[in-house]
Amino acid sequence: MIYPYGKMYEPYVRHQELISDQICKLVSPRGWGLEGEKVSYSGGELAVKTDFIHNLSACTAVWFVEDTIHELPEKVLWEKLETAIENDKKILFTRRRKQEQYEKAYRMIPPDLDLSSKYKKKINEIEMPDRCITINTPVLVICGLDENTDKFEIQMAARKKFMEKGYLVSSITSRNDSEIYGMHSLPQFLFDSTLSETDKIIRYNHYVKSVELSEEPELIIIGIPGGLIPFDNVNHNNFGILAYEITNAVSSDIAIMCMLYDTDLDKNYSLLKHDMKYKFDLDIRYCHVAANVIDTQTLFDYGKRGFLSIDPQIVEKKIKALNKNNVMNMKDDKVMEAVVDHIINILSK
Repeated sequence: MIYPYGKMYEPYVRHQELISDQICKLVSPRGWGLEGEKVSYSGGELAVKTDFIHNLSACTAVWFVEDTIHELPEKVLWEKLETAIENDKKILFTRRRKQEQYEKAYRMIPPDLDLSSKYKKKINEIEMPDRCITINTPVLVICGLDENTDKFEIQMAARKKFMEKGYLVSSITSRNDSEIYGMHSLPQFLFDSTLSETDKIIRYNHYVKSVELSEEPELIIIGIPGGLIPFDNVNHNNFGILAYEITNAVSSDIAIMCMLYDTDLDKNYSLLKHDMKYKFDLDIRYCHVAANVIDTQTLFDYGKRGFLSIDPQIVEKKIKALNKNNVMNMKDDKVMEAVVDHIINILSK
């Protein structure tokens, strides 16, 4: 069971064939408005429920996740965690945003119910010089111009396709809870205010190098969290600092940029593609268009952006009208397969 399930965990459900365990239930708090929504995957579909205790009986484990859009009251969190423990359910707790909350949870979870060690990715810690070291494996970067652009979905879809074609892939994602899928999570030292930006860049480079030396992959996929550039002074996407740190730590060979739908999509993509080359040294070859737009009413009323989903057919119609081979919807399985084949062809030259 995933609890509290939110839309940002849809990619984990859609690609659950990448793990040995089965996600059998999605439970969301009643106030989140997701009850009854269905999520499809290769083996069928799951409907979102709201009754935690009723659905708990059908599961052997609970994955406590953290949604960045909705806030779960701590009282409710501890009640649900205690209920899962009382019912002898295995527990995976990946809510890392509040360190004290994370530590309290693992003080509560009995060792025999703790699943964290099962999924923890281990890499060999190697002593390295105080500088960035060359990564010899080809690197594919997947980034988003803004939030809510499907970038994590595209990271998982690309990984799946490369693996289906027999390639050994190491993934360092834009999320902090990816180990369950055999990937490496975004390292938490990037958010350590006691470290300088220089230290973070060097440490991230060493992190990637350690993954390379430990796993000896044929491709490394790196996901960049957040947005690449500020939208405005209020909605600033942290000014693209994480993107700056990661792209300075590791040189990439090829990149995919994910964007929100926009009526001026062609013009914006063409300009931004060149800007990203000079700003982050990203060789952006493909653009994924998400079926999401900025909620301008929320922006005008409160100064903070919201996002709205739109009919995916609107996006498909726009992509067909543009008729470009590098602007597409990569959530389409056949489209992603073609992109992966093209990347293999480029990197093989």
